[in-house]
Amino acid sequence: MRASFMSAAAALLLLAACGGTEDLSADQTDETIEHGAGHPLPLSTGEAKTRAGRVRYYGGPVLEQAKVVAVLWGQVDSQVGAHIGNFYKAMVGSAAFSWLKEYDTTVAAVDGSPGTGQHIGRGSFAGAVQISPRAHGKSLTDAQIEKELSAQIRAGVLPAADDNTLYMIHFAPGIRIRLGSSHSCTAGGFCGYHSAFRVRGKSIAYAVLPDMGAGSGCDVGCGSGQAFDRVTSVASHELAEATTDPEVGLASKLAAPLAWYDSSGGEIGDLCVGSTVHLRAGGATYLIQKEWSNAAGACR
Repeated sequence: MRASFMSAAAALLLLAACGGTEDLSADQTDETIEHGAGHPLPLSTGEAKTRAGRVRYYGGPVLEQAKVVAVLWGQVDSQVGAHIGNFYKAMVGSAAFSWLKEYDTTVAAVDGSPGTGQHIGRGSFAGAVQISPRAHGKSLTDAQIEKELSAQIRAGVLPAADDNTLYMIHFAPGIRIRLGSSHSCTAGGFCGYHSAFRVRGKSIAYAVLPDMGAGSGCDVGCGSGQAFDRVTSVASHELAEATTDPEVGLASKLAAPLAWYDSSGGEIGDLCVGSTVHLRAGGATYLIQKEWSNAAGACR
């Protein structure tokens, strides 16, 4: 998703110094959350919107070996519940993911500062976890989602976060999500987003994925094919972007913790919205979005 660093959301961003790499502990309270500003993948008219560009490195971290945790928020669509784990296993273990190594951070940032020295490799799937959220409403804010995610980690329902953990949150039908003044699955709204927040200096990366079923509003403008095709297309977009730019939500300007980003086009998925390809693995076929490759100068 494309981020606007002049947005009101960015102006409200609370920044704190990054801490070490230790896991979150059970004594961390909701009040320690330092909220980031999520940035959405907008609903579109359906046509591919490939935009030539070149993402640049701004000095922030990447996920070296993305460890995906699928978080099932309420009673998600049966296809998501049954198949999302196999999709993530296939995605992070595929060539469609491993080529992201071209976005290693062994290079200097645009301002000449040293990179974080990280190498992106294939990831892993750490399981799907059904949660019973305390936030029961049909309308949720991003801040409520962050608070719930933190509480579920603290309670031991979700595995603790390390530097590679990415929580991919899938929502039950009928839940609307508000990000600033934008809403999920509505005209002018979004199909999903990824962001990060901090708890006592520890960055927690996550993605928000609304229901894509018939009548959801995300059944139009969030990809083609069946509902699960839309889920995997949007999820692949957010997964690739979260891997190459996990702390975009914590950035208030074109500098670290921002990682790989194009100031006019956004992140690697934003440059290729609507351009898809099929991933075949384990006897199944999944629809995924192509991502921008600097090396190829095209969507890949």
